[in-house]
Amino acid sequence: MPQSQKPPMPSSPSTTPSKPPRSLQAKIFYSIFGLVAGVEIAIFGLFFLAAEMIGQKWAYEHLELESKKLITQMHNTDYLAFWAQYPYRISLITEDGVVIYDNTISAVDLDNHKDREEVQMALAIGKGYIERKSTNTLYKALYYASYLPEYRLILRVSMNQRDIYAFLLPILGYMAILLIITLLLSTIITSYLTRSIIAPLNNLSALDAKKFRAPYRELVPFFYKIITQRKQLKKQLKIIRRQQQQFQAISQNINEGLVLIDTKKHILSYNTKAKELLPTLESSSSSVQGAPSTDLVQDIFAFIDLFSPQIQTSELQIQDNHIECIALPIWGKLKPKAFVVLLLDRSEKNQIHAMRREFSANVTHELKTPLSVIMASSEMMKQGLIPQKDFMLFFDKIYDECKRLLEIINDILKLSFFDEGGEKLESSVVNVYEVAQRVVCSLAPLAAEKELRVQIICDDQASCTISAVARLLEDMLYNLCENAIKYNNQQGSLEICISTGEFDPRAIKDFTHITPSLALPIGQDAATITIKDSGIGIPESEQKRVFERFYRVDKSRSKKLGGTGLGLSIVKHIAIYHNAHIFLRSNADLQSSDRGSEILVVFAR
Repeated sequence: MPQSQKPPMPSSPSTTPSKPPRSLQAKIFYSIFGLVAGVEIAIFGLFFLAAEMIGQKWAYEHLELESKKLITQMHNTDYLAFWAQYPYRISLITEDGVVIYDNTISAVDLDNHKDREEVQMALAIGKGYIERKSTNTLYKALYYASYLPEYRLILRVSMNQRDIYAFLLPILGYMAILLIITLLLSTIITSYLTRSIIAPLNNLSALDAKKFRAPYRELVPFFYKIITQRKQLKKQLKIIRRQQQQFQAISQNINEGLVLIDTKKHILSYNTKAKELLPTLESSSSSVQGAPSTDLVQDIFAFIDLFSPQIQTSELQIQDNHIECIALPIWGKLKPKAFVVLLLDRSEKNQIHAMRREFSANVTHELKTPLSVIMASSEMMKQGLIPQKDFMLFFDKIYDECKRLLEIINDILKLSFFDEGGEKLESSVVNVYEVAQRVVCSLAPLAAEKELRVQIICDDQASCTISAVARLLEDMLYNLCENAIKYNNQQGSLEICISTGEFDPRAIKDFTHITPSLALPIGQDAATITIKDSGIGIPESEQKRVFERFYRVDKSRSKKLGGTGLGLSIVKHIAIYHNAHIFLRSNADLQSSDRGSEILVVFAR
């Protein structure tokens, strides 16, 4: 019989393993084979009984024939000598049951045989036969007795039953061989029938509900129930997969880190943001769910009390990241079975607080300087410490410091507008060339002091338009051009180039991107404003910082040239407000002929 396929055993919640279920294929096989084998054995048994009966009949007929031969021999005088060598037992018994002759046992030793059934039958009807166990020889034998009226004697001939079996033995050998062959054939046929019966059940997983047809009428309700349950399972699995996908999509796209840990603080799962905040999570995770975490990760989650029902919080400082951890327990029946840990990146918040503190300190310092000058000058004039002829000089100084103070306040108000995300200003179509002309006219006196060559270059003056807030755009160009003039060399140059067309990223290959958080308008129509000067340049290490508030590369020169230190910061905020990009390239090498700075502002159109 082929080995039946054992289905996988479901895990049992009990500690003692459950008894494996019986195999249906084996049950069917043994049932059919047992039935067939039983029928075959029964048939062969009946055949053996029939053969034994036939052998017994043959034995009686043979004894009767031998008896007739012996009666004929009794006419010879030496018949007893012949009987002594006869293969069968021969006995002569009187009508009174006395044995007068026996060719195997001494007649003297034999008891009276009148009570023997075969003797009684022979006296009654002339002949008698019986099968019984001999009381003298102690083996089973067949007896045939015939009454001889002329001699008033009973002739009895007997045959050992083993002689019959000797006659049947060849037949029994053939029967045994035939039985073995039929049993082997039954095994093969039963195995084939069993597989054919079980095949529809083994192929149950491949059933198609639309094309399904039950192989057996009795299994229709069973299969119908299975198909119905399969449909329900498919629907439930579909819902579960959808929920998992939704959870995965939400967890992977939220701005907070999400880590799921078990009660042994082993990591079960985490999202992309958590991996960004804690790079050690990736090295500590394993393909095996609930694998032990590294010591570093264990230290990170050391603040979690595994038996506390409360929401727990902690703050971590990992490299430059300041992270707030919030642990929420997921409760089982009596105790937490897992924890959801939210990781909140507070780095930007702390950085903003630090910038605000720095800004407040800088504002205080910048406001204090002109106010100190104004107060000192006023105090000296009030105390009469200044000659009358120098009054105008001090009036000019007070006026200049008041003007500088007003500029600082105006610039601070502008930055406050961007920081607070004030109301959206109305945009309009602005001609960049016209704005540049107005800015150059306003700064003409300042440029004339340094004898600068100022030039506006525009491909098409009529079409170089963008959608922007005109006032903010003019402030941007004014601050950029004012810086380019102030930090330029005597008899230097200033170029304002305005171009439109498809943005080519190759044009900014050697530039520093000041606003990298915005997506580049690659392949889009854009307007590019380039401010190029031949000034002192900016060292490469300082180029990203020049757009910070109150940051000055050369503080002594900046103080001498005036200004609030907020101009480029305002430029950056105006660019971000318009989703524009700022690029900077500068050379501060004193020996270079290409010394100077070049700033690109790119507006998507």
